[in-house]
Amino acid sequence: MKLLHVINSLGAGGAEKLVVDMCVAFSAQGLKVTVLLLDGTPYPLFEKLKEHSDINIICLETSKSIYNPLQVFKIKKIIKEFDIVHVHLFPSSYWVALARFISFNKPNIIFTEHNTTNRRREIPIFKYIDRCVYKQFQRIVTISDAVDTSLKNYLGNRFKNNIKIYNGIHL
Repeated sequence: MKLLHVINSLGAGGAEKLVVDMCVAFSAQGLKVTVLLLDGTPYPLFEKLKEHSDINIICLETSKSIYNPLQVFKIKKIIKEFDIVHVHLFPSSYWVALARFISFNKPNIIFTEHNTTNRRREIPIFKYIDRCVYKQFQRIVTISDAVDTSLKNYLGNRFKNNIKIYNGIHL
């Protein structure tokens, strides 16, 4: 099985650490793992992941804006090669959802919601945009009770594809 994780970068953060830990664990189980970074700046977690030669890393840009919507076309070409695409954080979620929407080959995409809130939730129009984006995902993983409740309150009860998997730290 070919698995792609998409995240903005591997800078310091909980989602970034989780991606690195999951990729290492999945690779050890024999999955073919690739990480797609919108920003390939070589942060320490990036360097840690590079130590694992069996994990492929694709960088779209280095130190440029991760908010450039033209990245959708690059992502569209990449995601068609994978069985499962697991997405983390905004704007990666938007770009992958849009890439899947305009693609003829529609891979299974999963999104992990790591946060209880974000700035988009304060702007009413984004509620409707987010609903369209989240509909593209086959599963939405929430990492805690608070994140799960917050997302359900924000999106409404129409979203039944949520699953709660508690976030943990690899000991």
